[in-house]
Amino acid sequence: MRSKLSREEIRAFLSQPLVARLATSDKGWPHVTSVWFEYDGENFWVPIQASTKKATEVKNDKRVGLIVDTFVEPISKFNITQVVVKGEAELIKVPKEYGPDSLQKQTMKIWHRYLGDEPEEALKKRMKIERCLVKIKPVKMYAIKDKW
Repeated sequence: MRSKLSREEIRAFLSQPLVARLATSDKGWPHVTSVWFEYDGENFWVPIQASTKKATEVKNDKRVGLIVDTFVEPISKFNITQVVVKGEAELIKVPKEYGPDSLQKQTMKIWHRYLGDEPEEALKKRMKIERCLVKIKPVKMYAIKDKW
């Protein structure tokens, strides 16, 4: 049976440190990678290194796809929850030098979500690499739960 998730269920589901898959376009071909993210109720935020293929592709084509899903065993009882997004992406450069910048804070917040209590100094060292945040504004989004 398929059912749509409520707004509250979507927020609760996306508040978990799940891995998403981000689809960008590589000269017309899909390029899909696993990413960390945060959903603020309006936009998705994905931290990436500025030198990655993802960054170049978002610069060239703002249209992206994103899926966050879970699959619960056993396979004979199909049980999947998913949020699927068609969105417009904006690549935002994060300053390298650590400081009070809100983009750095956003990046660090996402890292803490996935890495837990990793020491702040270790996270600051990660900021030495040129980084970007991909801000994804959903154009279309659906969230469903299938259970058979």
